[in-house]
Amino acid sequence: MTYPAPTTIDRCSAAQLKTLLALAAGQTGAETSLPARVINYDALVRSLTEACEGAEGSGDVLLDTTCDAQTPLEPLQGIKELAKTLLADATTEAQGTAATCLYHLALAAAFVHHGVNISSRGLETRLGLYEDLATALGDTPPGKVFRDAVDRLLAQEEENFR
Repeated sequence: MTYPAPTTIDRCSAAQLKTLLALAAGQTGAETSLPARVINYDALVRSLTEACEGAEGSGDVLLDTTCDAQTPLEPLQGIKELAKTLLADATTEAQGTAATCLYHLALAAAFVHHGVNISSRGLETRLGLYEDLATALGDTPPGKVFRDAVDRLLAQEEENFR
């Protein structure tokens, strides 16, 4: 009887490790959560740039504009719609992940910077997602926007319970 050769975890990429951990946690590969698919900020920028058909710096510009507290509400609504289009046109999972992340970032930024929910769904339903995205993106501008959205949602929740 032959046995398969042993494999070592140290040869896995970050994405493979996230998938492995998601499987160990009982998730199927098709149901890997958005935060688990967000590898890091640089990968998010690259994937957004690819999704925008490689326009030089487009991923950086989109993220910077979305995270900028001075960006008016109307462009944030446009970015939300652009994210939907990018998701529909995505040719890779990474592009789809980046577009979905951009969509949620536009929602969070509109809420944090303008106090407006630009979604038909309540943002409180996304609290856990935004906490996880804040953790996944760490100390980056999108991570900060998601963290600020979480803080504001929690404060709002606390206010409602008084």
